[in-house]
Amino acid sequence: MLSNYGHIFEQWFDGATDGTSRQVYDWDLFHKTVYNKQPHAIIFSDVGPGCRWIGNERGYAGETNWSTLNVEGFTPGKGAPATDILNKGDINGEKWVAGEVDVSIRPGWFYSPATDDKVKSVEHLMDIYYSSVGSNANLLLNVPPDRRGLIHPNDSARLMEFKAAREKAFNTNLADGATATASNVRGNAKKYSTENLFDNDNSTYWTTDDGISTATITIELKEATSFNNILLQEYIALGQRIEEFKINYWDAELNQWVDLDKGTTVGYKRILRTPRVSSSKIQIEISKSLAEQILSNIEIYDAPDIPSFDVSKFSKQSLDKKDAIVLNLKEARGIKGFVFTPFPSERETTIQRYNCYVSEDGKQWEKVQENAIFNNIKNNPIPQQVIFDKVYNSSYIKLEPTLLTNDNSDKYTYAELKAIE
Repeated sequence: MLSNYGHIFEQWFDGATDGTSRQVYDWDLFHKTVYNKQPHAIIFSDVGPGCRWIGNERGYAGETNWSTLNVEGFTPGKGAPATDILNKGDINGEKWVAGEVDVSIRPGWFYSPATDDKVKSVEHLMDIYYSSVGSNANLLLNVPPDRRGLIHPNDSARLMEFKAAREKAFNTNLADGATATASNVRGNAKKYSTENLFDNDNSTYWTTDDGISTATITIELKEATSFNNILLQEYIALGQRIEEFKINYWDAELNQWVDLDKGTTVGYKRILRTPRVSSSKIQIEISKSLAEQILSNIEIYDAPDIPSFDVSKFSKQSLDKKDAIVLNLKEARGIKGFVFTPFPSERETTIQRYNCYVSEDGKQWEKVQENAIFNNIKNNPIPQQVIFDKVYNSSYIKLEPTLLTNDNSDKYTYAELKAIE
């Protein structure tokens, strides 16, 4: 695999498990083999060493996202850090293990005809882009080949639409030709001046004198203009430093600075979606930093508004771990399966293994599945479609948990159970 396919950019080691067994891996040997054959490859796992899983498979990095992580004592998979740590990194992390956001363009990781009409919308993909690439993470977008070994036309068309939407959003950098002043410039030297923020050269940067961990940059555009996106980049070769910052804009009518937005980490790239305002002056106040702040690039855009996607539209049901879910269909029907929808959050405990029963009267039950598994439901909490080996004439379906995604939880949650007729 590592010798016959040319340059390998990234090697994935996934923490796959059925939740009941503990597989032992020789990670030292695996890593040594990768680096021997592909010295420049980035190795992915929950703890790197090259990049880390971001803690969910929905496409979202943390609002705060450090590229550093403490890895001592942790392993990929079962022995990984908590998902909220993976999502936001560790400000005091000893290793550089940048976040990687993995998400599929359609439900699940593999192709099925049933999901041909469920390819994510352009708006959803753009929201993911802002929340991954725009939140100091790499975006890995899964596009599964169909049963011909080809990319399905729906996926292919959506990729091109996604590309067009990104190009439209970031086509005109309103900061071109802008000037800026800063409250401090290292040694008052041209080498570190604010001119470097707009020169399209990622090897130059603005920074402050030693011991200065707060600063203000005031940007003057060529003219007053509307904008709603602000892109910031730290000079990442010297590390990630900014902890907290705020964006203000000059309101000409009020003749004063007005708060616009705020953020925590910046890292390699941070794109803030702000309310759309019109102004000729923007101010960036860095109020907290691990060391002297170093910025290499600032860009400003007026991009189409993209809605944020959340889980508020899903209702959450909660049950004791010993309780089963019983679906009453009111009358007997020919049932060939069911759809179990978990509450879409990796932080929720849900069913991983289960027994399934059907019944005509809700008293006498027939077991149709025993200790079956919802594969990868913890990391990818999407609807689970299960088809029986035959049709059952039933008025009831019962799901009895045999294993939860969190062994220590006394309760579990779900959103919905539906029958397939």
